[in-house]
Order: sequence, then structure tokens, then C-alpha cells
Amino acid sequence: MARLNVLAILLVVAVFSEVLLADKPDWVAFKKQHRKEFKSRAAEAKAKAKFDKNAARVDEHNKKFEKGEVQYKIAINQFADQDPEEFHQHHHGLKPELDRNDSRRSASHERYTRELPPAAFDYRSTNQTIAAAMSAIESQVLIAGRSPVTLSVQQLLDCDIYDTGCEGGWPSTGFLWLKKHGGSKAESDYPYTSGCCDTAGPCGGANAPVVQQLSGYERLTMPAPDDAIKSFLVAHGPLATIVSAKSWDPLYSTGYISCKPRQAADHSVLLVGYGADATGKQYWIIKNSWDVGWGDKGFGYVPVGQANNTDCGISQGFATYPIII
Repeated sequence: MARLNVLAILLVVAVFSEVLLADKPDWVAFKKQHRKEFKSRAAEAKAKAKFDKNAARVDEHNKKFEKGEVQYKIAINQFADQDPEEFHQHHHGLKPELDRNDSRRSASHERYTRELPPAAFDYRSTNQTIAAAMSAIESQVLIAGRSPVTLSVQQLLDCDIYDTGCEGGWPSTGFLWLKKHGGSKAESDYPYTSGCCDTAGPCGGANAPVVQQLSGYERLTMPAPDDAIKSFLVAHGPLATIVSAKSWDPLYSTGYISCKPRQAADHSVLLVGYGADATGKQYWIIKNSWDVGWGDKGFGYVPVGQANNTDCGISQGFATYPIII
């Protein structure tokens, strides 16, 4: 009897899964566009249920946007088969205690406070290739007028001497490691394999050649006034910075990213510019690492303003650029 009950339950689950997955063109299109594959029909049914919930959330949220009740829109993207809690478990992890700041590499913000920055600035418009840059180092290569290069992320994940690549390390620790160990290798020679360290693989990509060397980095002393950060950005290029991104919506599409007051920093981004809208509202332009399906082709807009951490912590914690050789 018990065996029959188990079989009956499994049959109900299977039928329910088939009902969920049947005749759903939006789901079929989503899977095709984002190359989604699942280990079983049951696993796909769970993902589809989350997708349906997110689709309903998109409609509800964007109605609020049209009424002016929220500051940003959302849309279906590659993360639509995850709930927000699940997403944030796998896309954060910066640990402030792992920062190894060296004050000798810091630039006082007092100098940059005296400099009046332009009203708006966007590295994407001064060099369109910047929009495809994967890191602050790649941006510096482009600003120097050199040929674009895509550098290996996996190299730092596998090799960072401080063992923080998979444990929430800061960009500065990566810059220091690259300086000490010869420089960065190309993505084509040392390709990305996973979001965590390949402890069994050869650190350094075997005999892959170094394509870009560093002499170090410089960071702005923080916290800093908004105008100082703007002047530092204009003077030196896109800045690696940290933010409080726990409340960022994985389906964010356009508008201003919301942040909860005084959340701890948990994510790193690239600050590429700033501007103001027709109402005079000022914003930072950040490049995120959550792929081009998130935001404006991978970019997002954060309100400028330090009160209650409304700028997601941009003015509080970290702004640095690598110095290339």
C-alpha cells in the first residue's frame, strides 16, 4: 500500500509538471534565448514557476513605475527563472575585512575637491569601446589608445595570492597580485571556466603569456565629496568601486536603482560616469558584472547623494584605478 501511495504521489507530481510546462510560448522563448537547460522535468517545472512569478512581478512593478511610485523599471532577463533571494545568494560576497588598503597608494580627496568637474561625463561616449570593457584594467588600456584586450578573470579567481578571489576579495588585492606576479593574461589564453577557484588547475594558465602589466593602483581617500569623486573619475578613468547591492533587483531594466539605507558593502562595480536628467536629478553610471541582460546593456544608474546611503555607498568606501605599464 505504501508503495502504491508513493507511486501515486510521483504520478501527480509528473502530471503537475507537465501541466506547468505545456503550451507556454513565453517560457519556450526564454529557454531558447538564454540557452537554459534543466536536469529533469521537475527541475524545469520549479524554474518555470519562478519565471511565472517574476513575469507577474514585472507587470505589477512597472505599473507602479508608470504611476511614479518606484524609480526604476524591471524586465524579463536571464535571471527570470530565479527568485531574488536565490539570485543574491550567488551574486554577492564582497568582504570588507579582506581589503588590504595601503595608504601610500591613496590620493587625498582635498585636491580633487578644489577641481570643478564638468556637469556630466560618460566614458561610454568618449570611447564607445569602453562599453565593452570588462574591467578597470581594460578601460585603462583603451584610454591609453592601445588595442582593446579582454583579460582573464579566471586567472585571479585561481591565483590571487590572498586567496580572496572566491571569498569576496577587493579589486585592489587583485591589482597587487598582478603587479607582483607579472601581469594579466588574455581571456583567450586563460578562459573563464567557473565562478570559483579551480584549485585543481594550473595557476597562471600554464605557459600563457602576460599581455598587460601593472605598476600598482591609486585610490581616493574615502569617504569623499561627490565632486571629488567626479574629478578623480574624469582625471583617471573608470573606477573600481564597491556598493551595497543586496537590494538591487536582478530584473532591473532602467531608471534609478534603489538602495536601502546603511546596508553593508557587498558587491564591486565599475564607475564609468555621471550625469543629470531633465529634472536635475543627478546620477552615477555604473557597469555591473551581471551581464548585458541586466540594466541598460549591463549598465545601471544610481542616484548621487550621500544622505542615508542613497548612493548605495559609492561615496563611502572605495574608488580606485589600476596603473598600467
